Amino acid sequence: MKRPRPLNVERLEDRLTPTTFGNPWPDASHLTLSFAPDNTSIANQPSVLYKTLNAQAPTSAWQLAVLQAFQTWAASAELNIATQADGGQAFGSPGAPQGDSRFGDLRIAAFPFTTQNAGMDSVASGSPFETDAGTGSGDLQFNSAYKFSTSGTSGYDLFTVALHEAGHALGLDDNNDPTSVMYDVYAGPRTGLSTADIAAIQGLYGPRGSDSNATRGAATQLNLLTNTDGSLAFTASGELSGLADNDFYSFTTPLSAGNLIINVNTANVSLVTPKVTVYNASGKVLATASTTDPQAGGVTITLNKLSLLTTYYVKVEGARNDVFDVGAYQLSVKYLPLVNSLLGFTTSLLNNTVTTVGATLMNTDAHSNDSFASASSFQQPFVRPDARFAYAMKASIGDSTDVDFYKFKAPTVAAGQPNVMTTMVWGLDPVANNGLTPRVTVYDANQNLVAADVLKNDNGTYILQIADAASGGTYYAKVAAATPSGSNSTGNYFLGIDFTAVAVSLDTYVAGSLDQTKPQAAYSLAVSQMQLFHFVLGADAPGALVDEAVRMTIYDANNNVVLSFATHAGDTVSRDIFLAAGNYTVRFAAGTKDGSALTGLNYRLRGAVLTNPIGPEPTNSAGSSSSSSSSYNWTGGTNSGTSPQDPYGSPYSTV
Repeated sequence: MKRPRPLNVERLEDRLTPTTFGNPWPDASHLTLSFAPDNTSIANQPSVLYKTLNAQAPTSAWQLAVLQAFQTWAASAELNIATQADGGQAFGSPGAPQGDSRFGDLRIAAFPFTTQNAGMDSVASGSPFETDAGTGSGDLQFNSAYKFSTSGTSGYDLFTVALHEAGHALGLDDNNDPTSVMYDVYAGPRTGLSTADIAAIQGLYGPRGSDSNATRGAATQLNLLTNTDGSLAFTASGELSGLADNDFYSFTTPLSAGNLIINVNTANVSLVTPKVTVYNASGKVLATASTTDPQAGGVTITLNKLSLLTTYYVKVEGARNDVFDVGAYQLSVKYLPLVNSLLGFTTSLLNNTVTTVGATLMNTDAHSNDSFASASSFQQPFVRPDARFAYAMKASIGDSTDVDFYKFKAPTVAAGQPNVMTTMVWGLDPVANNGLTPRVTVYDANQNLVAADVLKNDNGTYILQIADAASGGTYYAKVAAATPSGSNSTGNYFLGIDFTAVAVSLDTYVAGSLDQTKPQAAYSLAVSQMQLFHFVLGADAPGALVDEAVRMTIYDANNNVVLSFATHAGDTVSRDIFLAAGNYTVRFAAGTKDGSALTGLNYRLRGAVLTNPIGPEPTNSAGSSSSSSSSYNWTGGTNSGTSPQDPYGSPYSTV
């Protein structure tokens, strides 16, 4: 017997990430993942993901290991993850928490950790979904100071580390079970999930469903439809729910001659690797195609010389006999008459591409739910085997007068039990391309506006929290464009409503009042280690007869502007920013839209440090405030009539 090696405890990740675990992704069936290109800014330094891992294995090999780690979780629950191109925007860029077209919901990067950010003893870091973390949710970073291996022979096993961090990205916390992949120390290579791991992920997202079309005799019958281009086709959405699952479909050819194109598309759907087989009515195999590459986007078969008015069968199954055999797909059958070769369509289908001109409204309701009386009713039950959002909807604002009302009920809770309602909405089309910037407001059963805490208002994402929703109470949610008569007033949105027992707590950093004699105030902010700050700026002007606004500007030690944003009186705006260790000046400046005298404006800056392992301490919200923690310190609150020139302009210039 070999002499046992001494134990060496090594941390997989530091707790320098958003740490509200147990929050499932709002649309877990459509998650995306991207690999950030090198030089993508993260934590004020460039990502070196490709440089680091290409030195250990070919790109295809290490990407497959990372994808297999995420797919191992997805194969055990109602999850679908698809790859997406990454545009290289900085990590933490403003955008939708899910569905941002510039990069994946789950982003992969690497950089050398230091004691100023994540600790040299940390191998990697993963962030769960969190309502106020914006695009920072789901990020996974490897410590490039360490060596990773795809063979398990040297260094840290890449699959094992990624499997642990993927669990975090999907909402699971560390545990003290050595048999679990969520055990918080690296104990050598692992091959898969434990029974407890599977139960944990299914507790968040539920198990995968089953179907009844596993044989030719039980094949799902599909009917051919006429397209606008004169072709005939059908489509179906399916799912392989387990390693042994397969799906059969049948169709009958029409009374004309032509070719048949059968496509199983997985691009932007899942990581499943399909195998497709076509049979005639006697069960003879006519054609087959498969792929073992989870990033291939699916497979296509072209058949010709088909018999008329004859039944054919299509079988869809996995091609790898591993976790990549599980996931959703889209089946498309296109029947091409000889009178119309449809070369353009054929070419695009074979390349698995779809050309879209402009943003297409996904749910035009023709103003059918524009009032309380006509509100769409949510009927989703609360008694369910998982913890996904209580209510969710994808819909559209079609024109400048369109609004959407939804009616729903809060869950019934025991007396004294918290009933926290979080209502979130974000645009599904890029704001830069005139996509919708939506707002949501909540009303009670008597149609009275409910006071809510704004957690986030940033680049098309708007999140409200009501800490004391009435048990079993009836509510209405109203979705509208933030500026109905301006740009970003139409488009698609996601609305999600969640109920939990724990409220998100924002700390008050500074607060004060500004008027005509003292229109500005300055504070000092000392940051001892790099932090990702979530700032929420609110303002009100009691009795004001004119529009007033306040602008917050952060200057570094060299008087360079690192952040500047503003909000109107009566509104709340948020921003996220990495601040490196150093000393900063934070200035608040008030002004009016028409240049008239200030009648008086109150401001309040709240927030959280999303990368602080300890968390911010509450501060005194009086005019002169201060706070202290291990990572930052606010001091000052000096009001003045003069200050350094703000290169971002007056408070109203970019509100």
